[in-house]
Amino acid sequence: MRITLAAAGLLAATACSPSPATPPANDTAATAGPAETAAAASGDAAPNIAAPKRQAGLWTFSHVAANGDELWTDKLCVGEKSEGGYSAFRQIGNGGDCTARNFTRTPDGYRYVTVCGVPGMKPVTTKGTLTGDVRTGYTLDEVLDLSVEGDDQKIVARHTGDCPAELTDGQMKDGKMGMIYSVLMR
Repeated sequence: MRITLAAAGLLAATACSPSPATPPANDTAATAGPAETAAAASGDAAPNIAAPKRQAGLWTFSHVAANGDELWTDKLCVGEKSEGGYSAFRQIGNGGDCTARNFTRTPDGYRYVTVCGVPGMKPVTTKGTLTGDVRTGYTLDEVLDLSVEGDDQKIVARHTGDCPAELTDGQMKDGKMGMIYSVLMR
């Protein structure tokens, strides 16, 4: 579902609350970094807190159906460049300009709400939770307001080792169509 939305330019997600008074040890800071601040100046809201950094290497993002079946898996080569402009929080809400990317620290991870869209189309609000350790593996449980009932999606992210030769820092291989593209160009 996420790739379908990305293709349409409609992915979204974030949560509305202030940053914690004392960030956990794996948080990089309580404010957005320079790349996110620059993006905000271009009309794309930066996350309200900086994302913890993912471990460098190959990450898989398995899209899971309500019955537990894996639908498809995207692969992303994470490194210093991609974490600077496409952090775990920036990846949520990917596919359009966001007017809000709000994250709140919880005992199990984060809660978030994002509002993102493309010009001429209704923005998509995504509400969700990120549980687990952003450095090594986490799960996103989201509800997008694409229909009256809401559209649930679950994505399981895992660090799996070194990047393969076909992918460099910031390149993603789409699990549905097999295309390789740069997440840094979005």
